[in-house]
Amino acid sequence: MTTISPLDSQKARKKSGQARFSRPQFGTLVMLAVVILSGAIVAAWFAGQGTISEIFSYINELQNQPPLWLEVPMVAGGYLIFPTVALFLIVLLVMRISPQPLPWSRFVVVGILLALTIRYLLWRSLSTLNVSTAMNGVFSMGLFMLELLMLTSSTIQLFLMLRVRDRAVKQIG
Repeated sequence: MTTISPLDSQKARKKSGQARFSRPQFGTLVMLAVVILSGAIVAAWFAGQGTISEIFSYINELQNQPPLWLEVPMVAGGYLIFPTVALFLIVLLVMRISPQPLPWSRFVVVGILLALTIRYLLWRSLSTLNVSTAMNGVFSMGLFMLELLMLTSSTIQLFLMLRVRDRAVKQIG
């Protein structure tokens, strides 16, 4: 009795012209659904569908008058720049106390970077998108989504930095 490996069966299928279709993965289906839904919303916005246009005009009104805590620090007054400067000074102090990265110092620095990232995302999403027209809105939100993708990648790397271990061989003697 001979056994046939999966590789041999794939080669035999290729030779005979039979193609094997696998089911798409869940992530692929979710991404496809997001793209189709986004395309439908954009098409409705360009077509002037009432509800979609009203939603984006409301968002535009909110973006034209953001709350004070979302203003750029140099525009709203000097007191809004204080948190950023304070966090920067804390990072400098932590680096002075612990020049070699220790778990606690790494946690403090990563926590501060995450806080600044969240603050930036709130500002970027709630006060800088240009949704005055459909064309401006599509490009503005498209670039924002690409920016979110990049920030997500960087944030994952920050979380991975928390688990870094020093595996250097220590010399004895």
